[in-house]
Amino acid sequence: MSKSSTLTVREGAVENVAQVTSGSLTIHGETIIVQTDERLELVDLTVQVMEFVRRFNIREGLVSLWSMHTTCTLFINEFQTALLSDIRHFLEQMV
Repeated sequence: MSKSSTLTVREGAVENVAQVTSGSLTIHGETIIVQTDERLELVDLTVQVMEFVRRFNIREGLVSLWSMHTTCTLFINEFQTALLSDIRHFLEQMV
């Protein structure tokens, strides 16, 4: 089984930051780039997301995260060693 990936080449860079305000509502978007080295990696993004929330002093609102790559997935769960082992085992069996 091949472990190669397909690269998507864009005409221009994806904007790292976008923001729009309408009345008292502000929508702010940022790109988080996660560099991985292994075929299967589980990366905890809690620190990066919480830094974002603190930087904008968000007291009320919603944080949404999206995966922009077909071979990446996001899930919300506790970051515990035994759970990570179970998730890794499940993904290895499925793929």
